[in-house]
Amino acid sequence: MAKCLGLILIFFLIFPGQVLSGTAVKRVYNQVVTLMAAPINTDFLSSSDVPKQIASGVFVSKDGLILAPAYLVQGARWVDVVLSDGTFLGGKILGVDHLSGLALLKVNYNSARLGVSLAKRGLVVGEKVYLIGRPRFKVNIKSGQVIENPVKVSFSFGTLASFYATNLSLQGTGSGPVFNSAGELVGFALDLPNLKFAGGLKIVPPHLIRPVITALSEKGQMVWPWLGVEGLALNPTLAKILKLPFKKGLLITHTLPGSPARRVGFMGKKKSISLGNLIFPVGGDIIVAINGKRISSQADLEKIIFARKPGDIVTIKYWRNKRFYTIKVRLGKRSFLQP
Repeated sequence: MAKCLGLILIFFLIFPGQVLSGTAVKRVYNQVVTLMAAPINTDFLSSSDVPKQIASGVFVSKDGLILAPAYLVQGARWVDVVLSDGTFLGGKILGVDHLSGLALLKVNYNSARLGVSLAKRGLVVGEKVYLIGRPRFKVNIKSGQVIENPVKVSFSFGTLASFYATNLSLQGTGSGPVFNSAGELVGFALDLPNLKFAGGLKIVPPHLIRPVITALSEKGQMVWPWLGVEGLALNPTLAKILKLPFKKGLLITHTLPGSPARRVGFMGKKKSISLGNLIFPVGGDIIVAINGKRISSQADLEKIIFARKPGDIVTIKYWRNKRFYTIKVRLGKRSFLQP
């Protein structure tokens, strides 16, 4: 009996409030708005291949800042914001960021009750999430759960590895904010081909949302700190085969042209080996820590790097040729003004 009670307690500590409470619904209901955008090019309106011109956004501050999908507002002639009570407001586009796929709008509307809270705690596999959309002036709530975290997403500029994979569907809601059971903003769902897959939807995580809101509201553009490495997570089996004195780290597969990582001499893979049906790139440097924090995956690296600023110096500990090295690297900057 005591064991069962202990398991129940652990469950609620890990997955607090598995059902979106009435209080949480009431708190976020009026924060979600309908967005309508008209492209500058009139031919764009008649094309069947363009993204939907109606989506949902969410208030993220008391002074009228709204988080929105970048594809909706990019190149728009105007953006109308429709509140939950049917009020129409003109939305000013403050900036667009194509790494996160997000944009920021501003409306002349202030209220102490405006603005959702951005979650500080990350999501775990199995946790309930709620996509709230208002695509046709009527709120629609879709529930689902996290099925993988982290997960990689490929873009034209490279790969990001710290998205959440969920079994949510955009049907009936379209792009919109995603909340946890406490009503905190934990991500944003975007109607983009590379974020949809057979089992569900990948959502933009909070550590990409937070700096975007700050940068676009203050400067109108987001300039991301840049190290310029991509790699694979080291696993215990591979570590044993390579006779490494550690079991976790990031195997660098390649460095990006012009990146700080390439300038300081980080090396990518030299060959590949097979483990069953899997092929692993080996021979490159293995990053084990940045600023004293252990690195187990590319997702770990992204969270640390994206929390810094261009020009910041980070201390990287890595493994090469049977010994550890430490090097200081000044982060570069990379602006994703274009897709």
